Parts: sequence; structure tokens; C-alpha cells
Amino acid sequence: MGYSTFMNGSIVLEQDFKQQVYTLGYIGFILCVMPWILVIIYGLYQFIKHPKELFTLKTMTMAISIGCGLGSAWLSGHVLDQIVTSSFMAFLVALLLKEIKEAKCAQQ
Repeated sequence: MGYSTFMNGSIVLEQDFKQQVYTLGYIGFILCVMPWILVIIYGLYQFIKHPKELFTLKTMTMAISIGCGLGSAWLSGHVLDQIVTSSFMAFLVALLLKEIKEAKCAQQ
């Protein structure tokens, strides 16, 4: 939210994410954003399928961290371009997918 401004009690987006479309093209933008969206869809599907095993503090913290990272990327448009943030989010995704796999194995 450091890149967005607050005016008249609401958030005014800089809309730099539109600049990513102009810079990367539509296909490049989709390739940049689609893996994160697919992971979220897969995670939601697994959470609906195995809610008792996945509703833990650890998995919810990781899921919220990923959601906040993507939310700030949408607000500022700069987050997905930075290697540190992308690496941190990829690390969280790997841990979250590992937790999902362990929860599925424990149920069987």
C-alpha cells in the first residue's frame, strides 16, 4: 500500500498493473500472474475438499501471506516484479503445497 495514495477516505490506485500489460504484453502478463492464480484455485479446492486437515494456524497464516502479497501487487503493481517478493511468495507456496500433500496423505 506504500505506492497507493489515500484521497477523500478511499484508496486511489496507481494502476501500475496496467503498465505490466503494456510492458510484458498480454501473454507475458498472463504468464507472470497465472501461476499465482492457479495455486490459489488449487488451494481453495483442496481446502474445500479437506477442511478439517487444512484449517490450521500454519496453513491459514501462509495462505493469508500469499493473499496479502498478491493484494499488495494489485494495489501497487510493483510487487511481482521484485525478485525478493516473488522468491518469498514462491517459498510460501512450496510450504503450503507441502502441507496440503501431508494433509491428504494423513487422511488416507
